[in-house]
Order: sequence, then structure tokens, then C-alpha cells
Amino acid sequence: MTTTLILCDCLGSMQPDPKVMETVGELRCTRVHTSLCQDQIDRAAALVDKGNVMIACGQEARVFADLAEDIGAPEPRFVDLRDRAGWSDEAAQAGPKMAALVAEALLPPLEVRQLDLNSDGQCLILGPAETALAAAADLAGELAVTVLLDPDEAAEADLPNGHEFEVVAGRLTRASGGFGAFEVTIDALQMLVAGGRGARRFTPPRDGGQSRCDLILDLSGTTPLFAHGRDGYLRADPRHPPAVARATIQAAGMVGSFEKPLYTVTEPALCAHSRARITGCTRCIDACATGAIAPDGDHVRVDPLVCMGCGGCHAVCPSGAIGFAAPDFGTITRRLDTLARAYRGAGGTAPRLLVHDSGFGPEMIGLAARFGRGLPADVIPFEVPSLTIFGHAEMLAALAAGFAGVEVLLAPASERGLIGAQADLARTISGRSAAITLIDVDDPDRLSDTLYAARAPDLPEPLDRPIAARGSRRQVARMAARALHGLPDAPPPAPIALPM
Repeated sequence: MTTTLILCDCLGSMQPDPKVMETVGELRCTRVHTSLCQDQIDRAAALVDKGNVMIACGQEARVFADLAEDIGAPEPRFVDLRDRAGWSDEAAQAGPKMAALVAEALLPPLEVRQLDLNSDGQCLILGPAETALAAAADLAGELAVTVLLDPDEAAEADLPNGHEFEVVAGRLTRASGGFGAFEVTIDALQMLVAGGRGARRFTPPRDGGQSRCDLILDLSGTTPLFAHGRDGYLRADPRHPPAVARATIQAAGMVGSFEKPLYTVTEPALCAHSRARITGCTRCIDACATGAIAPDGDHVRVDPLVCMGCGGCHAVCPSGAIGFAAPDFGTITRRLDTLARAYRGAGGTAPRLLVHDSGFGPEMIGLAARFGRGLPADVIPFEVPSLTIFGHAEMLAALAAGFAGVEVLLAPASERGLIGAQADLARTISGRSAAITLIDVDDPDRLSDTLYAARAPDLPEPLDRPIAARGSRRQVARMAARALHGLPDAPPPAPIALPM
């Protein structure tokens, strides 16, 4: 079914070419509008009302989604052409890139399995008495709150007389689990004595107190309980009232049923963790920053409550026993193949892939486009939720699909050691060391300068006969390596004659 692409030049600031973009199959472009989100909003409404449309605008997606809801039309899809292609020193040559970005946006949306999480609103608040008690008072009407105070501070604190929330004293020694199922251990635990006249008193301390809660609001300002974050774990600096207020408001809404993506899939039969109680491989355990992966007999187990979806396990697993599912490897290779094919189909010859995360990357690209040189016409941005899911197999698949180079834009929090090791492996396997680079800059202008400087003839020529690699990560890496070294496809294995 043909999709209608609604074009706009954003007040004449870019020049999308409908003819180039219509080289993408099953696509019809409208005329180029100039103020679709404002003066021509009626025209947008008429087009959206017909259904099966895509709007070439990312900035005002919320405006058009609300418009569709108001007129009872299906919500349109969106593709950002302006920041990624139209605002550039090479905008006049960016037609093939625009076509590639549109082709990618036309792919079916990813469906990710979800884990159902339930929160009854049991909230544990940590922090100095004044800040923690004030936050508890604000949340008492929404959550079942318990405040944990330091024993020394609790003895001097002005404690409430009512029962709107609970107050205990002690030292938190252990916290595990995730949203809806945290488990905590408290030493020197003291409970408030219910009766008596005068200042409120605590029971004698005891170690090893255990409890459960659905979420933790940490206002201590000290070392975080979980180094790499955790769903349901909120932190704010007690010296910064606006941050405390934001965290408190966020906590108030964390009651009820929620969904969390199931980031990984495992194939225990392929796992090489151990055999006969002898450990053979711990790569995924070593790579997991959150501690979500633990031994489980001869295999490993991923705790979905703890997993934050970094994808490092997927990148380092040598057997394919653990894979990333949001997106899965097949989705990534389809996107790569679609981008490369559409770019060539629109007249492009040697595209480069700019891999970036979903937070830092779009911000850098947007600032470079608005205030600087933007991206070169041959650089196609490729967003992934976490850079560590784009390992050596994905890099090889990109080169085999016809990209001349793969450039990875590191974010401030990126796992540089893991990503660097995967890039080194891809360079070794491909024999194209110059084709894979890591960009570690935090200034949009430096990003543009780096990309404009790193281009042909420094890069090797892309494959004359690109391949669309399919299969597991190991299979794709093998196929890509053979293609990149000019080797013929491996013949299928000969049948084995079974005894009669």
C-alpha cells in the first residue's frame, strides 16, 4: 500500500527533492509545504485525514499527533529529514540520504516483548531528616511511605506525631531487586515506640532487619545504591530543591501496573558458561554493569528486573546464547540493508554510517545542524538505544551491506572499553582498519569537522556486490567476512550418509 510522504521545507530552510525520495518503492510525495505546522495546518489536517501518511518532521511530531487525535485520524508516522540531512553544508547533495532515511522509516515498527510490573506504592525514602521527612509528607497521600533515618540523626530529629507515614532508624546495608520488588537489609534497625508521653522513642537496635518495597527515593546525596541505575530507584541531591521536587513528583506517579521491555533472549543450549561444574565462559557476567546476569547451573540467568538494556552481554557472547531483543539482531541488519539499498537506488555511491545512542547522539546532531555545518551528505545517522548492542557482527554487517565506513559516536557514559574491543575485532576480521572509527567528542562543531575530514580517499571503497546478510550474529559475521575478503560463499555442508 502506497504511503504519502508529507514534505515541508521548514520556512524555506531546506530543499527536499520529492523525485529523489520517490525512488523508494510504494511512496508518493506531496508538494513541498513551507509552514505545515502553522499557516498550513489545515492542509496538514486534510492530508492526515486520508490515512497512511508520514510527515517529514521530527520537531513538531507532537503537534501533528494531537492534530490526528482531534480529527479522529490514525496517528501518522514521522521521519526527521531536517536535522539529519536538510540542514547541512552539503544539503544540495543530500537527496540519496533523505531517500535512505525515508526507506528506513517505512519499515514495520518494532514489537518488543514486555514484562508486566506492579507497584502498590510501598516507598522507602532515604536521606537527611529535614529533606526526607518533607518529601514523605508530600507523598503520604499518594504512597505508603517509610522514611529511613541515620540512627544518630533520628535521635535529634523533629519527628511527626501522626501516622501519615512510618519512620525508622538504621543503616541500609544491602539493596537488591527492582521496581515493584526491591529487597533491603537494615542493620541497627530501630522502630518508633507507639505509646508514651513526651518525645518519641525508638526500640533497641537490631541487625539484619529485612523488608520489601516497590520503589526507593534516595535523597541521601551519597554513593548511589546501584551504580548504573535501576527502574524504580530515584535519586536527587538534597542540596538542590528543584531536583528533590522533580524526584518526588516522579515517585508519586509510580503506583499501578507498568510495562518494561524484555531486553534479552537466551538460548541455554548454546551457553558455554560451564560444564560439569567447570567454568568455561563468564564474558556476559563480566560485561554486565548492573549485575543482572548470574550463574544458573551450567548456564546463566538474566534478571529482567535488574537488566537496564545496555546490550553488552549480546556483543561479547561468543556462542550466540544471549541476544538483545529491543531491537533484535535481525531488525538491525534489515535497517542496515534498507538504508544502503535506498541510498544506492537514489544515486548515492559510498555511504558512511554514523552509529549513535538515543540520548546524546540526537542532541549533538541537532545542534550541529541548527548552528553549524551539520552532517556531510554521505553520512547516514543510525540510532540504537545503547551503543554496546552494536558490536563487531553489526559493524561487519554494515560494511557488507555496502557502507564505506562505520563511525561510532561515543556518549559520555558509553562503555568505551567494551565498544573499543568490539571495534578492534571488527577491524581485524574485515581487514579494513580505516573503515571503523570511534568518535569521542562532546562539541557539535567538532563532530561535524571530524566527519567532513574523514572521507574518501582515506576510506576503502565499499563492496562492489553488497550482500544482505541474514542469520545469527555468528553466521552474519562469517558471511560478511568472506564477502569483505572477496571469498565465495561457503558451500552447503555435504549430506552425511547414515548406515542402513
